[in-house]
Amino acid sequence: MESLLAKPKGRTTARLRTSRCLPAAMAVALLGLAGALAAAAGELPKVELSVTGPKKATVGDQVEFQFVITNRGTQATPTLLITDRFDRGLAHAVSDKQVERDLAPIDPGQSQTVRITLRVTQPGLARHEVQIHLGETVLASAVASLEAAEKPAAPGPTTPAAPPPTKPAPQPEPQPQPQTPPQAKPEVKPSLQPEPKPAAQPPAKAEAKPASAPEPKTPPAAQPKPSEPTMEKPAASPPTVPPAQAPKEPLPPPEESEIPDLGPPLVDNVQELKQLHPQFPVWLDRKHNRVVMVGAVCQRQAPLELLACPLGSKEHESILVLPVKPSLVHIGLLALGAEPGHPVQFQPKFVPPQGPEVEVTLVWKDDKGVRHTARAQEWVRNSKTGQAMDFPFVFAGSDWIDNPYTRRKEYRADVEGYLICVSNFPGALLDVAAASSADDSELLFDAFTERIPRKGTPVTLILSPKLPPGSPPAKPQPSEGAKPSASPVPKSSSGRQP
Repeated sequence: MESLLAKPKGRTTARLRTSRCLPAAMAVALLGLAGALAAAAGELPKVELSVTGPKKATVGDQVEFQFVITNRGTQATPTLLITDRFDRGLAHAVSDKQVERDLAPIDPGQSQTVRITLRVTQPGLARHEVQIHLGETVLASAVASLEAAEKPAAPGPTTPAAPPPTKPAPQPEPQPQPQTPPQAKPEVKPSLQPEPKPAAQPPAKAEAKPASAPEPKTPPAAQPKPSEPTMEKPAASPPTVPPAQAPKEPLPPPEESEIPDLGPPLVDNVQELKQLHPQFPVWLDRKHNRVVMVGAVCQRQAPLELLACPLGSKEHESILVLPVKPSLVHIGLLALGAEPGHPVQFQPKFVPPQGPEVEVTLVWKDDKGVRHTARAQEWVRNSKTGQAMDFPFVFAGSDWIDNPYTRRKEYRADVEGYLICVSNFPGALLDVAAASSADDSELLFDAFTERIPRKGTPVTLILSPKLPPGSPPAKPQPSEGAKPSASPVPKSSSGRQP
């Protein structure tokens, strides 16, 4: 669990120095009271912090830093908070600014080691500052830095082009020809004409075109202009496309090195689970008729459009981030016998998302290792009533779009990052069964901060579809040996693509 520091994401300021997360009195009581009392009594814990890690790296490298926290006092430390804030040029799998985690009590003279893995994103000097907090008080801090260099450019095919022009230039053959004066003049003129090489220039231009390859870039820039009006006015497009929704540039699948190790799922029958893809933490539990995933808390206070999103998509408006592909989850639900309904429709009239209900259960451990379980609705608050969300989630099934960037059909939830939504989107895999606007000024839900554990906490999500009586048996399990580059193609049992 010590190496799990690298997984949390978030800003300490949202947790320690503002009352947005909790009421002011409660925030002081929970986060600042211990530090305030200790400071007043002059008995702050004496801790020592050391940071070790590489001094040089290359853009794209994964670099690991090690923090050692030692208790130099005579009493065990209380629960402390460690934060790591890094400059632009360093990024984490779940954050590009800061990560944090709580430290277990440390006995006198003992140490606790924590590790974090960061990715180098740009060249130059990159710094990151590590601090140990007790409430509002900073007990220790250290700064580490590394010098990042650009990736060495791949050798190009430019070197063989240089020798050919140099060889024909010094041709000694025309020198003996001036011995015959009458013939030297007419021969010199035609020999000067081939030197500009008019025939060689067109091939050079022709070669420059495929080398720069402007054609695949220009269609995305040129096509959206005529295509955007059709997406904004669904009269010329399918009724499932809402206003102002155009295909977006596809999200690159997370590389294996970018997928955080969140540990095994918190279920009692881990050995019976069947992983749907060797690189993504999503499993099929046939015994209990459920799909199991693992993610982490990425937001504790924010207006919400989603409960959960794929890694690298919509973490700023979601509570949970999961390193999974929505199409894999779709396949898992199909394998259990769930039949997708349809996403929200905005034209010619509004039709809410429909499909079989899916119970979403959240399981996590607190800092003492105690397991907790909650319905997903308990983490989502109705901003108008102040109560937990009381609408169910349904298996809408997303849909397919013609992506102008890849020039092929894409599973929309994979492209746009709509895994489990609380605002209605045509690309939602799971959506809330109610009219819920996606307009920023009219968002219906926000995070139920008081009920959500600290940022970075690993959370197991369990999706249990509610199948009607007499449903057909579960479908054959998808192959576990699928190639990582092959995108799964979700289809319903009737053959309909979502």
